Amino acid sequence: MKPNDVFSIRDFFNYYLAGVFWLIDIVVSVMLLSKLGSSEIDLPKINSFLNDANSILTATGLIIIPYILGFILNPLGTKLMEQIRNRDNEAVRWVTDPAHRLAGQGLKEWEREKIMAKVKAIYKIQNKTFEELFFTIRAYVEEYGKGASLLATRALDLANFAESLVIPLPLLFIVIGFWFATMKSVWAILFIGIGIAIFYFLRRRYLDLRSYWVKHVYRAFITIKDE
Repeated sequence: MKPNDVFSIRDFFNYYLAGVFWLIDIVVSVMLLSKLGSSEIDLPKINSFLNDANSILTATGLIIIPYILGFILNPLGTKLMEQIRNRDNEAVRWVTDPAHRLAGQGLKEWEREKIMAKVKAIYKIQNKTFEELFFTIRAYVEEYGKGASLLATRALDLANFAESLVIPLPLLFIVIGFWFATMKSVWAILFIGIGIAIFYFLRRRYLDLRSYWVKHVYRAFITIKDE
């Protein structure tokens, strides 16, 4: 087993960048709470401490701490997106459901028929829904898809990236907005509004990318030649 099979650069990047935003969120939140508590933060002392710290340890901390934060807190975004998907927007369901409100963006009838016929031929399975079969089909595509699975893999990587940022990035702008609110600045409304807008667009982008992933998995399955 190669190291890339367990730990990829994409995994590190997703967790690390999200962790950077989580770390900034935490620092800004602590500073905001300190400000509300009328406790002054001695920035010169903090700067002096960082200057005196060993450069190797500092660099190591800048790499490891955000990654650990991203790794630990990423399930929050995963859980939030799961709740949003379950509100009638789970692509694993609607992509193959001709009666769904989003059916026009899903698979065509001939694609559904070809997928089901291929499943029956390969696995001798009948009377199963597409939702029940999806992850079995995905495993088959991962095993035999080769080039056909590249688009699905790319869409899933981008969906995971959007999912990792869906909480910490908007939260950063919202916390900064509250910071300005303590100073009674009109910038508060702007930053809070930007945070809400970023959450909306990341949420929308995530749902689109997940639907692309599901559709690419099914279409890759169709294109794979029978063994």
